[in-house]
Amino acid sequence: MKKETDINIFKIFILSAPVAVFLFLLILFAASNILFPFNHRREIRKISDEYNIDPLLVASIIFAESKYKNNIVSKAGAVGMMQLMPSTALETAKKHSIPYGGRETLTDTSTNIRLGSAYFSDLLEYYGRDMVKSLAAYNAGKSNVPKWTDENGRLDTGKIDFPETRDYIVKTGFYYKILRGMDRAADLSGK
Repeated sequence: MKKETDINIFKIFILSAPVAVFLFLLILFAASNILFPFNHRREIRKISDEYNIDPLLVASIIFAESKYKNNIVSKAGAVGMMQLMPSTALETAKKHSIPYGGRETLTDTSTNIRLGSAYFSDLLEYYGRDMVKSLAAYNAGKSNVPKWTDENGRLDTGKIDFPETRDYIVKTGFYYKILRGMDRAADLSGK
């Protein structure tokens, strides 16, 4: 009787393992499509490569900023998926020779991702590829970062006096870690 029970448990385990793997992959697929939707992947990858940014980081910024809504406008006036201020977009467009037709063009997905990626690339360059400082500057402006930097040159998140910026850094980093973990399992970055 015990041997028969052991065999039945073994059969259940053998039969349920593929189901568990399938469910895990299904959850992975669903989560990856929420954080990095299929309809934007090719464009994000292409533009990210042009500006030497991890496409998963750009996807994380977009998800944190707008959840992929291209017509969104913040209370402060930031527009589009990457929530760009029109003045920042204009400055970035001039610097990188990107066509820019004003505030209304920031709701165009391609234009917004290109300008946002170019701007974030500039921040990464300015801060020596320091992602945390770059995220803080992207959210709150470059002028605020020095007052949040400790004597060793690292950003001290405890000094950030804007709760939204502290939360932004944490949630964007969290989304990025999730996407990087999924990337190892499913090659989301396409590299």
